[in-house]
Amino acid sequence: MCINTNGEVCNPVVVKPVHELLDKAAIDVIPCLGCFKPGVQGGVPVSVYFYIPIQFQIPK
Repeated sequence: MCINTNGEVCNPVVVKPVHELLDKAAIDVIPCLGCFKPGVQGGVPVSVYFYIPIQFQIPK
């Protein structure tokens, strides 16, 4: 996903798809994480790519 200069998530994507329902659940949880700090380069906020590993545990 990309964190823009305002710290907002833009264009979240699943890098390693597992199942369409789990992939959708992973994308749906991203807004619940709140706002992020944007990257800074030379004292100026910049957009950055960021990976968040999300693991699912399915009980047997």
